[in-house]
Amino acid sequence: MAWTEKQIENGLGKDGPLWRPKQLGKTDVHSLNGFAIAFMDRFRPHFAAVAAQRAPTITTYLSFIRKNDINAFATRLGASDYMIGINKGLVERIRNAMYHDKTKTELRLRFPSLTVIDSSSVALTACYFAVAFAFYHEFAHVFRGHLGYLDTVKLHEETVLRMAAPAMSPAQIKSRYLVECDADTYGGYLMSATVWEHVLRAIDGQPAEAHAVLETEVVALAAFAIGLVFRIMESESEPSPMYPLDPVRCVIVHTQMGQGLANLQKKAGPARVDPITPVLVTGMAHATDVANLLQLAEVPVDARAAADAFLKNDTPELDALAALLKPHMP
Repeated sequence: MAWTEKQIENGLGKDGPLWRPKQLGKTDVHSLNGFAIAFMDRFRPHFAAVAAQRAPTITTYLSFIRKNDINAFATRLGASDYMIGINKGLVERIRNAMYHDKTKTELRLRFPSLTVIDSSSVALTACYFAVAFAFYHEFAHVFRGHLGYLDTVKLHEETVLRMAAPAMSPAQIKSRYLVECDADTYGGYLMSATVWEHVLRAIDGQPAEAHAVLETEVVALAAFAIGLVFRIMESESEPSPMYPLDPVRCVIVHTQMGQGLANLQKKAGPARVDPITPVLVTGMAHATDVANLLQLAEVPVDARAAADAFLKNDTPELDALAALLKPHMP
């Protein structure tokens, strides 16, 4: 039996209460309330299809939470019921960043073809991509066994953490770090379907000679949105060894989203954008530029060195974790 909003709210305890955007602003999708309502109306059916494929033995609910801090989380409600919550504070911070005058100026310059089609939708689409990724990252924590989901199949969550690294000590901290990387890995991959849906919307009704440019801009806009979310979250919290740094997260996401998009392109016919990875990298570079314009704080780190260290030291462990989990995935 499906959980009601009231039951979910009771189950959340200190993590609640739910944010129920006012219906009064529903018609204005550019307002905070209107965006939140429109997002759920559009994203829930898409997410349901993904969840049915990835985690068929459970039900996962999506909610916004009436808290102002910059956070998103996943939690277990019952034996086979989970919930993903995105705080109102994160949604509002994303919206404020995307709709800032400096950001909108940059979006017009960097995504001219999308701007010509509908100048009002570029910032809105960037918000959609950003919030969608936050939900997918948290869903990855669920279906990858980080929150006990695999206990409903074969594997307890503590076993998953031990598989990432032996029991909290430096090794346990590393295990938490690896499961965050794992969530970015699969969150990035799952995003590809959402991005592809937007590609198809963008090219619909447009002349064939414009398709490659439009696809390039949609893909870059998705990377921009995710890259800016990383900078927003980085600017609001202290660095932690349990979370990958911004440049590491960017490497993970653009690699995995690139693989997913390449697969979708292949199914659709001859690739219009090939290779796709440089497009994603460019979009994330745009995010860095805009973050600097918005004066978002940045962790002082050599981005190249951090990315290289991740690829050399952490990728083998992450691949090993994925290999260990694979037999347990439904």
